Amino acid sequence: MKKLLLITVLLLCTISLTNTQWVSNYGVSSGDVNFTNAKGTAITCDAAGNSYVTGYSYENESQNDIITIKYTPAGDTAWVRSFNGDANLNDEGNGICVDNAGNVYVVGFAEFNGKSKDVVIIKYSSNGTEEWSRAYSGADTPTIDEGLGIVVDASGYIYITGYTTFTDNYTDILVRKYDPSGDLVWSASEDGSSNLNAQGLAIAVGRTGNVYVTGFVTVSGANTDIALFKYNSDGQLQWAKTINGNGSTEDKAWGIVVDESDNIFITGYVTESANNTDAFTAKYHCSGTMMWSKTYNGTGNQSDKAWGIVVDTDGSVYVSGESTADAGNINYLTVKYTAAGTQSWVSEYNGTGNGEDRASAVSILLNSSNTKSVIVTGKSWGPSNTFDYATVRYNTESGIQSQVNRYTFTGNSNDIAKDLVISPSKKVIITGFSQLIIDAGVGSSYVSTQSVDFGETIEMNSELTTPGSFILHQNYPNPFNPATSIRFDLTQSSNVRLAVYDMLGREINVLVNQNLTAGTHNITFNASNLSSGVYFYKLEAGSFRDIKKMTLVK
Repeated sequence: MKKLLLITVLLLCTISLTNTQWVSNYGVSSGDVNFTNAKGTAITCDAAGNSYVTGYSYENESQNDIITIKYTPAGDTAWVRSFNGDANLNDEGNGICVDNAGNVYVVGFAEFNGKSKDVVIIKYSSNGTEEWSRAYSGADTPTIDEGLGIVVDASGYIYITGYTTFTDNYTDILVRKYDPSGDLVWSASEDGSSNLNAQGLAIAVGRTGNVYVTGFVTVSGANTDIALFKYNSDGQLQWAKTINGNGSTEDKAWGIVVDESDNIFITGYVTESANNTDAFTAKYHCSGTMMWSKTYNGTGNQSDKAWGIVVDTDGSVYVSGESTADAGNINYLTVKYTAAGTQSWVSEYNGTGNGEDRASAVSILLNSSNTKSVIVTGKSWGPSNTFDYATVRYNTESGIQSQVNRYTFTGNSNDIAKDLVISPSKKVIITGFSQLIIDAGVGSSYVSTQSVDFGETIEMNSELTTPGSFILHQNYPNPFNPATSIRFDLTQSSNVRLAVYDMLGREINVLVNQNLTAGTHNITFNASNLSSGVYFYKLEAGSFRDIKKMTLVK
């Protein structure tokens, strides 16, 4: 029997995307077959910049165990821990959080003898010691119960949500609160008015200790409604809300966040008509009054869904997900709403493979200059006909895409980003998994975690005067250190791609990849993460192509 631990850290100099700081790929192969099945599902970060990933991995020869990995800010692996239910079957981690003392909490499910799948919560100390674990089953007979979301408050109390199956074989939304020692404080379950399947998909805790859970309840058959519940700190239900789209079929909320005033924001999707789901976002007062709700229907008038949500200190709301375009391909979707619910801008990202692009997570990056950027990650179809991690940076005021970082493990792998977190040092850390493609089949998969430093903001300014021809101007200043301005003229609205390449022809940064209006546009490119040398920048706008050389001298 052999057991091979694979942890690979690739430094900046080995990766063509030069704003990638480090990448770690984790997987374990057991027995006589060199095959690993490891996937990251969620990530969090502590105040010292250490990052923590959960998911699952082959750890016991044939089945998955819950895996938790701690990385230092430099990307070194501090520790790896696995959790195996006593049935020695499949166990998976779905959510992770860290408290002010650096303790780590994981929620998911594990399989125990005679119990099938049970909700499981695990606490690790900052040095990786397992402090305690707790399991929950909704019935004495084997049923399916799963933890999907977890959060910890400032006092160290832990809250989880998910679903539990009772003797009627229907699932109920499950909400539980534990104290720091792992003792149960209270437990609640909800199933909606029809007593059919219901699941809690996301959970948040307000500043005053109120607990908010969102997900869905089933009304009949495949007809589900968005559900939102509020509990006080003692676990008493304060109010419950449901939302039904005009199509009266599938409506679900996947993301929730609470601001400093205890306003609640949820996002997901509602069905408006046959084959047409719209991204849905709503804001509620802590009293349960809906303050506003918005739907987004993309140009393809087909499937538009939101998965992630974040709220800024000024009350602005950013949601991310996917939108089907006119041509039928799926693009990243990012929408900004004001605190009053007015749509500020919409931006879509169509990846380099012009295929399926689905955003899974969103966050806000505070730049060194105290400006802000929106960061979105997910999976994006690439030119090799496989998925890549694609992490996109947007200007919060304009929605203009300023940078894209794409990552692939081997160039012949499906790389699926699932979650991201912003570290205190302003690094964007992404986790998910990389699945190798071997002879058109599926090979081993690895937990892939990537740290990206986007550097300073790449600024874009535009003049509305329509030029007489398409022109790519020489950058100024040239030579430069570390920033330079790149100007180009568009005679008409065009799909524009502006990218930077090194001397070997490797693409190292995409500065613009979106539709721009006619006019003169200026990009401020900051190359603080690059070494001295000759670089090229290429403009593609409709059928227009041009490339110019620039020199970085440090």
